Amino acid sequence: MALATFTVGGQRRAYQPTIVDENGNPINLTGGYGRLQGRSRDLPSITIDFLGTLVDAAGGVVKFASMGGLVTQANLTAAAVDRATFRCKVKYQDNTGLVDFTDEFEFIWSEDPLQPA
Repeated sequence: MALATFTVGGQRRAYQPTIVDENGNPINLTGGYGRLQGRSRDLPSITIDFLGTLVDAAGGVVKFASMGGLVTQANLTAAAVDRATFRCKVKYQDNTGLVDFTDEFEFIWSEDPLQPA
């Protein structure tokens, strides 16, 4: 099941995860980064690699704003689909310079409901 569904072109909705270790403790991202990365079988030519903003670096919180803009209506139309599921991970670098990835999750981008058929 998908974590969330975004409408293409939407600008308001964000994804704001807390990056945690294997024990559920927040990972300190001070001086590091978080990148949302993903691919879709529905849109194989589209790759997501989106740098987030650290909103609480010490607490492991990263924000990915304007999620609806990561996939466009033109992307969906070109592939003749009305939605696309992306398998994603957050790639992050912690305060010690180590790089790792979160577990995999899915997002769906769907077309505007008034898009002409």
